[in-house]
Amino acid sequence: MNEWENAFDIRVALKIIKHISNGMYRTPGGILKELINNSYDAGATEVYVNSGYPSFSAISIKDNGSGMTKEDLEFSFMHIGASVKVLEESYPTSFGRKTIGMFGIGMLAAVHASQNITMRTFPKGKDYGLEAEFNLSPYFKYVNQIKTLEEFKFGTIKYKEIARGSNDIGTEVILKDIKRDSDFYKAISRRSVKYLDLVDWPQSDKIEDNGKIMKVFVKLLDSIGVRNIEDLTGRDQFLWELGLICPVEYLEDGPIQSSYLNGESKKIIGEIKGELESLNFKVYFDGVQLRRPIYLPSTKIRTSEIDQLDSETNQDFRVFPIIVNTEASATEGKVRVKAIGYVLLQPHRVTPIQLMGLYPRVKFVGVGKYDNNFFRVIHGEQPILRAQLSGELYIKEGLDDAVNLDREGFIEIDSGYQALKEKLRDIISESDNSVIKEAKRAGRSRRERRLGVQYGINKAVIEADIVKIVNSLNPKKKVELKEMSDLKAKSDTRDYSAVKVRSTKDIIELSISDYDIADSRTISLIVGVDEMLSSRPEYKNLRDEFVKLVNGLFKR
Repeated sequence: MNEWENAFDIRVALKIIKHISNGMYRTPGGILKELINNSYDAGATEVYVNSGYPSFSAISIKDNGSGMTKEDLEFSFMHIGASVKVLEESYPTSFGRKTIGMFGIGMLAAVHASQNITMRTFPKGKDYGLEAEFNLSPYFKYVNQIKTLEEFKFGTIKYKEIARGSNDIGTEVILKDIKRDSDFYKAISRRSVKYLDLVDWPQSDKIEDNGKIMKVFVKLLDSIGVRNIEDLTGRDQFLWELGLICPVEYLEDGPIQSSYLNGESKKIIGEIKGELESLNFKVYFDGVQLRRPIYLPSTKIRTSEIDQLDSETNQDFRVFPIIVNTEASATEGKVRVKAIGYVLLQPHRVTPIQLMGLYPRVKFVGVGKYDNNFFRVIHGEQPILRAQLSGELYIKEGLDDAVNLDREGFIEIDSGYQALKEKLRDIISESDNSVIKEAKRAGRSRRERRLGVQYGINKAVIEADIVKIVNSLNPKKKVELKEMSDLKAKSDTRDYSAVKVRSTKDIIELSISDYDIADSRTISLIVGVDEMLSSRPEYKNLRDEFVKLVNGLFKR
């Protein structure tokens, strides 16, 4: 057996090179996501990602999927970017999953992390394994020439058979010789100026298989009020981002705490969680099992006294179910668009900010980032509302061809996309129970309720101040705060003989002539307090109590 039996060039269509050279994967975890997607399409139930911490000089992605034969290997890299139809015809899946990748793209995306990639694969039903080496350096040498080429030599592959031995089926991809001056290395090795390492990483070679570490991590982010995931260390950020974009299960009590769910929203989220569980797909990053890092509603970072005293805050939260089942006209006929999801409204900003907006998923894989233009109908005059919404949209049918090659968004002229967008407009802004209209109703109710809470806070402060003032005026007869709390003043029991009305401002003042007060300072203080209480209608009952108190102390 020769050292390297076969070799061939990787040639890629210009349109794909453009996406890669323009920074196709705009977030740190995007590169690894594509390699994980390859494992998903290969029918893997488990994927193990090792970051090479603390040096990060090499990263491996290992799965227990169906592996690749010689024919698979050559087809994959001679048809890079093949359509899903071609892909599924060549590699029909029996895993109960729809193919989510485009052949070869994941491996090419890795050029931003490493030019030197090794792959070992052990195909199902074969008595051999394969080892392949990818040299992607031509990409960097000729990338500036791609505008003049229809096809581009991206690199070369050489491969050979290796002994199967006791190796289980599956594939391992190793990104080697990661350069310290590369953007990828800087991202994954970054230290945080705000937070120490927040993840309780397992010891070397240990695997955590229950999602508990991810759960503790996500709840810690919420409890300490992390506003921006980019403030974390690089490794922590990779963990969070991969959990968000990969087709893995939610946290045990995510994405929305059950106490905020009812009716249709509870049913829809239950359906989504059931489908994710049926995929039977687990991913481990440095021994931590990935889970979707969505735990809503998020906790308000800064709280006030009124927040602590408002016992009815649950009324301010809304969960809106999304159900889309519509048709769109296309050149090939009618296109059916189906989707389900949810939108959560909370009365304060969503944190971290990466969860603000609506996040679309196609075949359970994230497309772009939160918002993705679906919330454009929430206009600029409502910026606060945009920051208080978080939701997910699972597109089940009709938009496969509308997803851009880089999966960072949709082709907006696609008829299916336009039909979905129109339906979402109705849910978000047009229907009687739309997100915007319900948000306004909830806001009005909240303001009215909290005015009452604020009145209670103000009243307590004013009561204490009045008692202090009156006690200072008449030290021989002490007034306790309890005496004021026990008063049951009502508007129909006011002692009008003790007051007069000043018609110019309609402010009620105590008639000082009715009292036995000689000290001008005392008169000034009482009149000042009375005028302050009389100037606000919400202090009416409190002023009645003040009148009774002064009557008891100074009435002739």
